[in-house]
Amino acid sequence: MSVHRVRRRAHGELEAEVTAALAAAPHPATVQEVQRSVDSDLSYNAVHTILNRLVDKGLVDRAPAGRGHVYQSSQGAAEVIAAHMGALLDRGPSRTEVLRSFLGTLSEQDEALLRAWLDRRAC
Repeated sequence: MSVHRVRRRAHGELEAEVTAALAAAPHPATVQEVQRSVDSDLSYNAVHTILNRLVDKGLVDRAPAGRGHVYQSSQGAAEVIAAHMGALLDRGPSRTEVLRSFLGTLSEQDEALLRAWLDRRAC
């Protein structure tokens, strides 16, 4: 008999995934669209609950649409992703290790863009 174990998300990880999905969406999204974007194994009710919590926290805006609602990030995509990156840095084992590892994942173009931005910021 095989036991199928579902990976348990870290505290706040699902909210982060839903927020990032909304920030990346080209238009306000329904619960079902968010569900497909994040994890189709999640129930509609689970995604709906997370969206309502994010609305209560002021991170997501909700607007009526037909018989339901559509949701969109109340912040720009860059700000949302940057906030999550900062939170991950704070939780990481070592900021230096995390940043070094992150730099190793950048394309040459992204690394050049980051270097140019840091150079301008240093002036």
